[in-house]
Amino acid sequence: MKGLTYISFLLVISYGTPSCSDEKERIDAEKIVEVMSKVNAPPLKEKKTPEEEKIDSFFTAYEKLYNDALSSEKIDVFTTAECFSACFIEAIPGGVTCGTNDKEFKKRIKQGYAFYKSVGTQSMHIVDKEITVLNKYHIMVR
Repeated sequence: MKGLTYISFLLVISYGTPSCSDEKERIDAEKIVEVMSKVNAPPLKEKKTPEEEKIDSFFTAYEKLYNDALSSEKIDVFTTAECFSACFIEAIPGGVTCGTNDKEFKKRIKQGYAFYKSVGTQSMHIVDKEITVLNKYHIMVR
């Protein structure tokens, strides 16, 4: 197993004297330990690979870029377009298509932000992502 990014700790608090000299205090402390030992800890997460760190940085930067565009009239179309490859998959209500990063796409970036603002979108936050390194050339993010 690779290095861990976090570990869950079990904290047991016993009330009363620290020595648990009283039989009732000793039983209470044992009960706390018994109950706490049944609590499900979250799974341990492995340390991220350099590729996963790059993906995290990309999505953090993209989230900021997106939110900056929503909160101002200035849209960084060039940087937004750089976040997309020459041909990318886009999912729209009509289905899934291959989008192309061209002049038309850059126009649609402005239109897209205008639409999101018009329907009341104030911010976008990426709350979770699952990164799978497929090989040295491909990474899948869900």
